[in-house]
Amino acid sequence: MTTTFFSRAVATYAVVALMIPSSWAAEPVTAGAQDQQMQMNAVAEALQAVGPVEQAIQSYRLTHDGFPASNAEAGVGPATRFASNSVRSVAVGPDGVIDVSLTAASGVDGGVIRFHPEFAAQSGGGDVHWTCASASYANIGDLTGGTCEHTTQP
Repeated sequence: MTTTFFSRAVATYAVVALMIPSSWAAEPVTAGAQDQQMQMNAVAEALQAVGPVEQAIQSYRLTHDGFPASNAEAGVGPATRFASNSVRSVAVGPDGVIDVSLTAASGVDGGVIRFHPEFAAQSGGGDVHWTCASASYANIGDLTGGTCEHTTQP
């Protein structure tokens, strides 16, 4: 008797499911598109996290003859201070190079985006210009609107 009840319940559920209007169904999204959107969101979060660190390094450069070699020297707090769902850390290294380490939410657990400062003495104001590259994300140019480029060097 339990088997009969169970069979009828399954059959009823199947008929009801078939009667749901197709307009209620969600638009299909390919896994690739979801992955691309997830990566875009993670990289956007990384770019946002690195902004204040870039500003701190530029301020440091205006008052020193060089770039900071650590987060402490740049005055931005520990690397994990910038941690979020997508960003694991933002670390300042030698010559003011910034490494943003991302989480698995970016599609590459431990993926790194590297920012290199360049002092532009000819600008008159001593501006710092940044280049951005990543060996972790082959599509980094697409993810950043061309701001960053893919490299084979870490």
